[in-house]
Amino acid sequence: MKKVLSCIFLTLAILAPAQAGRPHRLLHNNDGTDILGNFWHGGRPLTVEDVQDCVDQIAGTGVTTYLMCTGSDLVYYPSRHARIIGDDADGTLDHKGNEFMPVYYRNARRLAAEGTDVVRVALERARYHGMETFLTYRMNDLHFTDPANKGTIYEARFWGEHPECWLGDASQGWNSAGALDFSKAEVRDHKYGMLAEQLDRYADVCDGLELDFMRFIVYFRTGEGAQKAPLLTDLVRRVRAKADSVSAACGHRILLAARVPVRFEECLGKGLDVKTWLEEGLVDFLTLGVHWCGDPAIDAGAFRAQLGKAGERVPIYATLDDGGFRPREFFSHGTFRGMADFALAHGADGIYLFNYYLAEYLQGGNRVEAIPGTETCRTRSRELLRELGSARTLRRRNKILAWRASPPEYLIHSLTPLPLDLPGSVPLPLGASLRGRNRPQEAVLLLRTTCDPAGLKVQFAGQALSRLPDSECVRYHRNGPLDAGECVSAFDLPASLLRRHSDALLELSCPDGKGSRLTRLELLLRYGDPDTHGFF
Repeated sequence: MKKVLSCIFLTLAILAPAQAGRPHRLLHNNDGTDILGNFWHGGRPLTVEDVQDCVDQIAGTGVTTYLMCTGSDLVYYPSRHARIIGDDADGTLDHKGNEFMPVYYRNARRLAAEGTDVVRVALERARYHGMETFLTYRMNDLHFTDPANKGTIYEARFWGEHPECWLGDASQGWNSAGALDFSKAEVRDHKYGMLAEQLDRYADVCDGLELDFMRFIVYFRTGEGAQKAPLLTDLVRRVRAKADSVSAACGHRILLAARVPVRFEECLGKGLDVKTWLEEGLVDFLTLGVHWCGDPAIDAGAFRAQLGKAGERVPIYATLDDGGFRPREFFSHGTFRGMADFALAHGADGIYLFNYYLAEYLQGGNRVEAIPGTETCRTRSRELLRELGSARTLRRRNKILAWRASPPEYLIHSLTPLPLDLPGSVPLPLGASLRGRNRPQEAVLLLRTTCDPAGLKVQFAGQALSRLPDSECVRYHRNGPLDAGECVSAFDLPASLLRRHSDALLELSCPDGKGSRLTRLELLLRYGDPDTHGFF
């Protein structure tokens, strides 16, 4: 009874009316394959208890909202419209050497033999722990849309049967030529059928449905998004109407959310008319994100300002993606804290974690340890998760705020002001870290440039900054990997100077480095010893 009451009270708090203020959330998105592969338990055959334990690990960390991915056109449950992921049609489809896909399917069948599936078990367990529960559906997943995948275990049913519905535009990024083309009515009808099926199937265990447009952010040919946006808006209207119909039947309101690009103007360019969605009341909240490599400078306040009155009441959350600053350069604890701190200080109503996996942490005996020879940890943990939800829990924790240069992903750009041609000036990435008496003991700048580090000159508020030994880059595990021509330099930024002039510009020059650039700027704020104030 206690668990049921806690679920009711938490849901009421999260779903409070708009006049009580936009609700805060800490959202956790599980993409499902780590559970279907049972990686958190060493890959053994999956049981209901194993799925429950994966959710148990997230409970009690401050997470308010548990989102369980259902797949896209390869799904995690028996469907009328699609094959279960890993189904090789009784051995007739080529596995292409992927050892995990058949495991996903075998584990899905094990749960089906018990009369359930991974989505239902996960959402039931999240509700048991008092979390708000969401389905999250990848609107156009491109993992398997290479035309070479025809006749293999990667071939989705609708995709394979309708090559005339492929976009045929390779200009947007990896596998975009094989993306489903949402200008085709058949595609939109197929996607609606998938979403309607999931609402019907899981209405009793979910509080909402997220339309994840960031997986992948390709819907129309390059340059056609704004013109064809009404087609996607009509699809969102249909899903909203279905959610309302199911809500009436099941006796509780099912929310509709959307995950969209961080730049307002690029939403419409991709066919997502977010402002119209909000003006018509089609979605209940938004989450801003990039495709994969995380953006440390998400500004929900600036996004909201461009929505006008339509954006005043709608919560907007910021994604901390798992891809790192570059593929597989996983974020450190300090960077996770810095990204959350920046987002919350710039208008986000909460934090959304994408693929925050705990397999390494659990298999390592729940230990949180620094990389040998450093003060940095890159193992995602329950302890870190407890800190990321609010400015209060982040206060006086060691953190790293950052700008980084990165190429666009699927023609979507990050918000950071890099790369910067040298000589040049740039503001510092600051969150709530310097407000009030929340003053760091020490501040260090780590700068990635393409110039000779011996010639790099840095000034802040008119004062030349002192170079620190190269060992500082090792201390914070920032000495690699580097792109060709890059180097890393460390500079001392006196904490007292930073507090007095936090709005000053950082000025950089490299007299002998014609054509040099600043490609990454990291500001380390030390509040105390890593053992007590967190690893960097």
